[in-house]
Amino acid sequence: MGKDNVLWAISGGAVVSISPDLEQRSYLRMHRPLDIWPDGEIVWVGTENGIDILDIASGSVLDLLRTADNRVRVQAIAADGAGGCWLGTETGRVIHLDTARDGGAFVITLDRANPPEILEIRPVGTKSAWVMTDQGPFALRRQ
Repeated sequence: MGKDNVLWAISGGAVVSISPDLEQRSYLRMHRPLDIWPDGEIVWVGTENGIDILDIASGSVLDLLRTADNRVRVQAIAADGAGGCWLGTETGRVIHLDTARDGGAFVITLDRANPPEILEIRPVGTKSAWVMTDQGPFALRRQ
């Protein structure tokens, strides 16, 4: 659930919102979504090629971490509650993007030799997160 009790979902390769009165809206101008996290007036979207940030009011989309030749598959994403987000990539990397405090990004590779599949990220406060993987949970804290 997001703001105003709106249900957010991925359906048919698009991000969809469903209001309490069952009004549905699809957001199609983005890459194939893999995970979503509503965060106030925006929705963070992990895609098969980077991150899309959906502005709910305008329907506009800003894309990040994307280049023409270097795909970044973001399969888990979660807002940190302070304007930034945690994301997990298919290469076993977890990245925290800090957009509200000191800026920058914190990057950690969970296991270089045998990268786990990142299934879910759950923030704990603004500097820590649980990362659920196919190899078990990891507890991360931003430096």
